[in-house]
Amino acid sequence: MGRQPIFDRELRIFAYELLYRAGPRAGLPSHVSGDRATTEVLLNAFTEFGLERLLGRARGCVNLTESYLLGEQPLPFGPERIILEVLEDVPVTPRLIDAVRQLRTDGFTIALDDYQYRPEHDPLVRLADIVKLDLMALSPDQLAEHVAVLKRFGVKLVAERVETMEEYERCLSLGFDFFQGYFLSRPQVVSTQKLPTNRLAVLNLLAVLNDTSADNDDLADAINADMSVSYRVLKLINSALFTLTRTVDSVHQAVALLGRRKLATWASMLALSSMDDRPSELLRIAMTRAKMCELLAEECGLRPQESFFT
Repeated sequence: MGRQPIFDRELRIFAYELLYRAGPRAGLPSHVSGDRATTEVLLNAFTEFGLERLLGRARGCVNLTESYLLGEQPLPFGPERIILEVLEDVPVTPRLIDAVRQLRTDGFTIALDDYQYRPEHDPLVRLADIVKLDLMALSPDQLAEHVAVLKRFGVKLVAERVETMEEYERCLSLGFDFFQGYFLSRPQVVSTQKLPTNRLAVLNLLAVLNDTSADNDDLADAINADMSVSYRVLKLINSALFTLTRTVDSVHQAVALLGRRKLATWASMLALSSMDDRPSELLRIAMTRAKMCELLAEECGLRPQESFFT
């Protein structure tokens, strides 16, 4: 994955934008859906690298697709370290406004990415903490106009794609709060040894999670059945996300601390991640069909029902 620092006016690192990086060297397909890219970034940040290694004391910015913003794919982390970026291609609808308002209520910091101002977007801008303006997408006059209008909303402004000293100095004079671009720092590719995901093990874990009669021992057994899954769960629970006072080295403990709902969210993301270059819609279809099979098994009196999920 990649990261690019965002600097404040004193050129101290305020945050890193976390970026999806793909291709043969990364072992990931070059062309994926936005949902898949976001999922890979979140999984890598929390279960492969760890926020301590990626961010240090800074915060992280993650691009969110419409489905993540609307809650169709739940966010399995709290608001302390991650800034949520609303992508420029997400339609601004009443449903989106309500979803962003709820995320803001939950304590998340909201940023609008590559934003171009429109008066009809005022309800969304009022909910934002940060607005990022792309210098390549706006003329010098348009940039100054955007700064003047957006400053009235009390948001912090990020100048994106700052390529030269002249651009940096001009953005300083306009009153930008933060700066990002090749002039200051190119994106850095970070890598680590990654255990391959066993798709069958992940699907089996999802089946156990969907079995209402399964207890924590059953969940721990399903996780321990595959080394890559157990490694990611332990990596997650010991990350800065949970700020525990001691190291958790038992999957049973991790299951109890994570809880069933949060564990199900991470398992669903892991399943999406393991789909290679298949469209993310296939995962939704697969999960729908699996649940249908489980319900049909219950209706027909077939046992064990959970086996029909997989």
